Amino acid sequence: WLSEGYTVKMNPVKPVAYPNLPFPDPALKPFIQKADLNQGRQTYNNKCAGCHGADGQGVATFPPLWGDRSYNAGAGLSNPLKLATWLKRSMPLGNPNLTGQEAADIAAYVDMHPRPRFVLKDHLPSADQMGVYNSKVLNEVKEVKPPR
Repeated sequence: WLSEGYTVKMNPVKPVAYPNLPFPDPALKPFIQKADLNQGRQTYNNKCAGCHGADGQGVATFPPLWGDRSYNAGAGLSNPLKLATWLKRSMPLGNPNLTGQEAADIAAYVDMHPRPRFVLKDHLPSADQMGVYNSKVLNEVKEVKPPR
């Protein structure tokens, strides 16, 4: 849903947002280790709040970043290094221009907020749907045989 309504340039058969670039980006690790929450709050307010709200609850079609409607604690973006990588390469939308330190500071600030718990059993398919793969790209449902 992050790219809904936007042209996304990627291979439609094997969508990879950042080919040939590591995810998470190990070059951001030193920035994460010295992330500054106060600077993250300030940079968030200056560069992110216009779309995601000062309260992090999202604005119009832009998603919430914390709270009950945000991604859960098991999502990849709940890892500050992964979130910093996403921010550095993608935000602000249409003009990614954050420095590595800004991305790390914002990631630390955003991920310090509460979000829904991740409960694995709530995300597993029912027993009759195990092994079914639904792909919009292929526009069909395929059955995937588990390895023996």
